[in-house]
Amino acid sequence: MPSLHKSILAITVFLSIFVLSQPGNAQDKAKWAQAKQDFQANNNSKKHGERLRAVQGLADALYPEAESEAVDLLVKIIADEINLANNKFEDRIDANIIDACVQGLRKITTEKAVEKLIKHAKNAGLNWRARFNIIKGLGGIPSPKKVTALVELIEDKSPKIKLAVFDALGSLGAREGAESACKLLNSEEIWEVKIAVTEYLNKLNDQSLIEPLIQALMGKNLEGRPRDEVASVLKKLTGVDCGLQGSAWMSWWNKKKQGTEANPSNPDEDASYTAVYYGVKVTSTRIVFILDISGSMDWGAEWTEDEESKKKQLKPRFTGKDGKPADDKLAEELKNKKEEIDKRTISKRIEAAKRELINTIYNIDSSVYFTIIFFHSGVIPWKESLIPATAANKLEAIQEIDKQLPNGNTATFDALETAYKLNEQGSGKNKTVTIDKSGYVSAGSGGADTIFLVSDGVPTAGKITDRPTIVSELKKINETRKIKINTVGVGSSKGVPPQVQAKDGLPDINFLRSLAEVTGGIFVDKTTP
Repeated sequence: MPSLHKSILAITVFLSIFVLSQPGNAQDKAKWAQAKQDFQANNNSKKHGERLRAVQGLADALYPEAESEAVDLLVKIIADEINLANNKFEDRIDANIIDACVQGLRKITTEKAVEKLIKHAKNAGLNWRARFNIIKGLGGIPSPKKVTALVELIEDKSPKIKLAVFDALGSLGAREGAESACKLLNSEEIWEVKIAVTEYLNKLNDQSLIEPLIQALMGKNLEGRPRDEVASVLKKLTGVDCGLQGSAWMSWWNKKKQGTEANPSNPDEDASYTAVYYGVKVTSTRIVFILDISGSMDWGAEWTEDEESKKKQLKPRFTGKDGKPADDKLAEELKNKKEEIDKRTISKRIEAAKRELINTIYNIDSSVYFTIIFFHSGVIPWKESLIPATAANKLEAIQEIDKQLPNGNTATFDALETAYKLNEQGSGKNKTVTIDKSGYVSAGSGGADTIFLVSDGVPTAGKITDRPTIVSELKKINETRKIKINTVGVGSSKGVPPQVQAKDGLPDINFLRSLAEVTGGIFVDKTTP
């Protein structure tokens, strides 16, 4: 009997292992059926957590034989969530549910299911936001069919779809889209797409891209931040820095191919920028400067002018509305105002911050479109759109900066959200930048591509004050906006009033650093102990 029991036990163990190892076995089917049942039971719940767990359950219960059905179900959930967002049923909106669907789609591997997923991704009848997330799902486990479909989708008419395509290709490390990507850099495609292209090419880390990227720098359709990003990819691929001029890169490259070791030209001699802000080169042509004017900015400050930055300031060009040199009288008035401000003694945070911003506005290139947002408990945009850096506009901006007085709390998120909404003056057709209640922002070529945020505190007012949530929201929004946020933390503990603890009188360095990191920006720490 004991031996019989052992035999039965062995057979039972074997059968259990065999059943568990088979695709489509009873356990998998039962788990999938239960996940669908749980989803149906919780789909109408107004509690985000219950609905989210139900969708995550579907993604967790996936197995090969259920993949085809799962594609249709997960795509439907995405489409339904987008429709809810469009109809502004705010109590039902939860972007995490869409993310859970995308994570499920990223697990799809069977041929039939992949074909279904591709068909949905190519369906021009779907809302672009739904297609955007479906295409993100294609960026999971690689397959030849997925890569081929993504390369084909580069030709899609919607620039927003292209953003998702390059993100997915980058996730897969697929070089097949590189040639088409490089061509877009010298096209009239919107800047968001060009930024997405550089992010994709940067992930490939492919030496064969050096020459096509240099050719892109030589072209006429690459300017501002996209040009800067291409130069950064080249610097990574080559280990040298020839600045932003394609001619300098091509000269170095030709000598390199001939076997002649050549020193790259000095990028500091590059005349394609005229200003720095807290030590960061201003290379963008679409900028929003955000300045904290909360009450704590009235506290004492220790400030010395950055001599290195001062050396890098090139002679500014003062232009009129027509782009021609500005009237001598206007240019003289602008210079006199700047000289008057430069003579003032600085003893407060607000004075130091205003001096830095005024120096930069004075020196930015005439090709730049810019505006300024001041914020405390509320948000005060200087202009409702980005405007050209003419002499008259620079003078008006400097005068507006000069009269700002600190007060109130710190509505950081609201200021950033406002910056994302601003458009370029006279941008005309096809340049609308919109944001809806679900946190999705449509891509447009008229808005800012770079934000500079200067603050001495932590968020204490506005729609969102929780710092991790702000970072998460900006990361989500940036999937379709690609705006770089450079952050600067300012303040000195020596200037903090006795009744305030030093740590409470300085910005959250980790928060500002995280904001910069998730958007590809630079963080500058100008705080002092």
